[in-house]
Amino acid sequence: PGGGGTAQNFQGGIAVTSDYGIGILTPGAIRTRYFAVGGYSSDLGFPMLTESKGLATGGASQAFQNGAIVWSPATGAQVSKGAIRHAWLNNGGEQGFLGYPVADEYRYLADGVVAQDFQGGKIIWSARGGTIVSPAHP
Repeated sequence: PGGGGTAQNFQGGIAVTSDYGIGILTPGAIRTRYFAVGGYSSDLGFPMLTESKGLATGGASQAFQNGAIVWSPATGAQVSKGAIRHAWLNNGGEQGFLGYPVADEYRYLADGVVAQDFQGGKIIWSARGGTIVSPAHP
C-alpha cells in the first residue's frame, strides 16, 4: 500500500505493517467497509492492531491511524472519526445513550458542518461551534 506501508495476504487476513505498527485486516464487514472507503489511501490511514470483538450487543471495531470502523449486527459497519468520534466516545460509545453509529458522517449544512447519526441521536460538528450531541426525541 502507498504511504510507507507493506501488506501480505494470508488465508486468515491481511497483515499490514507501517510506521504505526502492525495491523491485521480479517475477513468480514469491517475489512469490506475499509476497502470500500479507499483502504490504505483513505483518510482512515493504516490499520492498527486487529479487530476488537465483544463490544455491546455483539459488536466489533477496528482502530486505524485516523479513526475506526465500528460494526454491530443492527447497524452494519460505519466509519467513526475526528471530533464526532471523540464526542461519541466521551458519551459512552456504543454503551452510552447514543448506541452505535447508523451511517458515516455526512454534510449537514453549508460551511463545513457535518453530522453523524446514531441509534440514539445525532452528533453535529462545525469548526465554529465544535460538537453538539443531540439525543433522539421520544
